[in-house]
Amino acid sequence: MKVFLAITTVMVLPAALARPILPVAITSNEHLLTARNFFTNAINGAKGKGAGGNQQQAVTNAASSFAGDVAIVSSSLNSMGNTTDPATMRTLARKAYVAEKDEDQHRAVLNGAASGSARQANQKIVDNTPIVLDGLQSIMVNPSMANTMRNLARVESARNANILPSITALSNSAFQQAGVNQQAQQFAPTTGTSSLRTLQANGAEN
Repeated sequence: MKVFLAITTVMVLPAALARPILPVAITSNEHLLTARNFFTNAINGAKGKGAGGNQQQAVTNAASSFAGDVAIVSSSLNSMGNTTDPATMRTLARKAYVAEKDEDQHRAVLNGAASGSARQANQKIVDNTPIVLDGLQSIMVNPSMANTMRNLARVESARNANILPSITALSNSAFQQAGVNQQAQQFAPTTGTSSLRTLQANGAEN
């Protein structure tokens, strides 16, 4: 028995001959397979384009947000070198702490997109971020000149040499893997410690 399926006509087939209903005439298993593959490939292609676009947007947003947090931390650290007021030190440390802690969610997005192509950069960020957070928290608790100097030096040592260049490397790897055609921002090292030493040399005490 030959079976034809039109758009407006559906025939009830025996279970042994039942096939998925497609908006094309079915005259053989070969035609059915061709039609099925056509729609499967079309759907998968659309999904792939959508997923790629979503990933590119997620990576771009993560890198931008990461850079924004970095700017807040850097500004706070540099500003610490220009004040001797304990209350101001505490406020700056708290502001930097919040931004530094927020960075981790953006790191996770970029690391996922990089697909293991920037393991070393990611690990440097993971290893050194606790040093930064601990140092900032110590300044929040005790913003004296001596304690601020000691912890600010630790924070900048870990951050300038390890975290900042690694953020750029991780972002570039994520961009490459996601097909984002741009270069990641490079971050200038902070100089709060050297500025604070100058203040201390000039006789500032707290």
